[in-house]
Amino acid sequence: MCSRTHEDVSRVNQIMKSDIFFTEVKEGYCRICGRFDRLTREHVIPKNAGGGVGVKLYNPIDLLKDKNSSHYILKQDGLTARTLCADCNNLIGREYDEDFGIFYKTVNYAVSYEIKKKINNGKIRKETDLIGSSAGFTIKNIKPFNIAKRILASFCSIEHEGLTNRIPEIQRAILKPSYIPDINDFSLYFTLKLGGDSFSAAIAAGRMDGKIEVYSIIESGYTGFYLKETKNNADFPDSLGETINITNWLTDYAHNKEYDMHFIVPLISNMGLSVNIPTE
Repeated sequence: MCSRTHEDVSRVNQIMKSDIFFTEVKEGYCRICGRFDRLTREHVIPKNAGGGVGVKLYNPIDLLKDKNSSHYILKQDGLTARTLCADCNNLIGREYDEDFGIFYKTVNYAVSYEIKKKINNGKIRKETDLIGSSAGFTIKNIKPFNIAKRILASFCSIEHEGLTNRIPEIQRAILKPSYIPDINDFSLYFTLKLGGDSFSAAIAAGRMDGKIEVYSIIESGYTGFYLKETKNNADFPDSLGETINITNWLTDYAHNKEYDMHFIVPLISNMGLSVNIPTE
């Protein structure tokens, strides 16, 4: 779990524990290329998107036992993990970080602006009053192909070890910037979420119809990204709750090409574990 040491909007940020955030292993297998090498610190949310802000990292098990637990690890340089070799870390920084940062910051600014405007106009009392509605907006000159590849790289860091072994097309997609992957084995989703932040490797969640969905979570700011492996979701591989499927960003758009994109995106409650963070 995590709370930011400062934030430009008055929100409580929470991040689900993943063991990689608590370890400082200096050598190991790179989560992207698979080579055994010295591991570098990877910002799960790139620094140019705001991922360099200091965080307090809480263990949610401690908080579930005692909501006033004050034990945390302070990470001054943001949410980082030693998961990638220098070559892979440099590649995603060079090829994808800037484009993801533009998209991420634009979406978060737009949602924050609309929320503040509605609160000031008396239309809502708090941001969570918007859960269940949708937001429409247009972002000009963004590169969806590059953005989707940066999202995949982040999932390599937070997912259980071996993601690129299970789905080699994810590895090829990241390592070859212009490569169009076969997307039969995975799906990517995007939504706008209100509430705490969560980062988690694959979890199983029950549906209203009694079936189970398995997906990984990156929820940060007002954005939510989710990864599903097809083999774990045979009954419904192409949908995930109130999210939009963006897997086609990897097939219908071109490397390094800019597009004007219009979105109509649901506003949902966060899909990760919600645990109260101790007050400062």
